[in-house]
Amino acid sequence: MIARALWMFALLALAGCGGPSARLDCSRAGQVTGSFSEINSGSLNFGHGLAWREPDGGFSVLFTDDEVLAEAGRASPDPEFETGHAAAMLGELVVGYRFHADGRYRERITLGTSSSRGWSGADRGRIALQADGCVRGDVLLDYYGDGSFALPLMQPEQNGIMQNQPLEVDSRPEAAPPAGASETVAWTDDEDPLEQWRAVHLQLSASHPVEAMGALNFSPGVAVRLAADARARAALERVRSQCPDPASATLDEYGDVGGESRPAPGIVLEGTALTSLSQTGAFLRLCYVMKRNGEYIDQCFPFSEDCSRPAVATSAP
Repeated sequence: MIARALWMFALLALAGCGGPSARLDCSRAGQVTGSFSEINSGSLNFGHGLAWREPDGGFSVLFTDDEVLAEAGRASPDPEFETGHAAAMLGELVVGYRFHADGRYRERITLGTSSSRGWSGADRGRIALQADGCVRGDVLLDYYGDGSFALPLMQPEQNGIMQNQPLEVDSRPEAAPPAGASETVAWTDDEDPLEQWRAVHLQLSASHPVEAMGALNFSPGVAVRLAADARARAALERVRSQCPDPASATLDEYGDVGGESRPAPGIVLEGTALTSLSQTGAFLRLCYVMKRNGEYIDQCFPFSEDCSRPAVATSAP
């Protein structure tokens, strides 16, 4: 209790001056410390961080223990969306803090394997932008952990066009999770969904993984970093082979693309692929599988899991 009180006193003295972050190195990619643990979201020890300023003047900071995710986020024109999108694909947790424009702590968020936001009246935190472009800050959450950081302030708008800007909106619940964008194929709103899926699948099947990643709604800079990662390439292969085969897919009663895929000998999956349009073209927004070898299964998403195999059951303690 005494140690916590001293930590809070140092934090409240002034982030970047009297707080723990004052001792961190802001050169190169910066330095972070701290951890997060919550029963529903999971646990994370902070190893890498990225920080940027929001259009309203506030600040956002993300933490990960995965260097690939950190590098991808730094290359993104939309770091919150794309870091979370990539984290979901890789099965990783990302934790973030948001701050008001005057530096006061606002809320915590989780992305990737967990999507949540929250705050407590007992949470404390501050962030400060220094003259050299470094942001230093300290946060102490009521129950879930703490964090200190010294990070170069990113300029996401310099990283290219945001991929996840839909020109059409599908309000059905199963279509809510965002995904994919194609940089090479442009469409209009009245295009046939089957033709869109065939074009997106063609890009997913491109020989170069950087081009293929674009069909999953990753901007070019992020696609370059993910294409070098074996986990991301495995996810790309799952989407290629486990989403409906475009050669035999049809439109279901809702006008969605559905059909079978045969990712391995003796395995037949039945699922749905939903595409959308962005400023840069057509992309895969969502793909899910509902049947394996004719039997219904829990909704499975090839983007983040192998739907050709039954889920591994966990035994009770």
